[in-house]
Amino acid sequence: MLNVLTGNRGPLVLTAVLFVFAVSAPARDSSEWININKDYSGQRYVDLDQINPRNVQSLKKVCEAQLT
Repeated sequence: MLNVLTGNRGPLVLTAVLFVFAVSAPARDSSEWININKDYSGQRYVDLDQINPRNVQSLKKVCEAQLT
């Protein structure tokens, strides 16, 4: 096994194995995003209830970034 990892194909084999493990590990609950779009279908929706119509007026700006 060590000989395979030190040859020319070693990094490729290691990358393939790590990719398989990363893709096959599902998110455990809705708060865990597996990538920037939450899931592989690009859903981007989370059913959080911390901000609702009753408390949205109490939100305050905590930071600001100039993007020009």
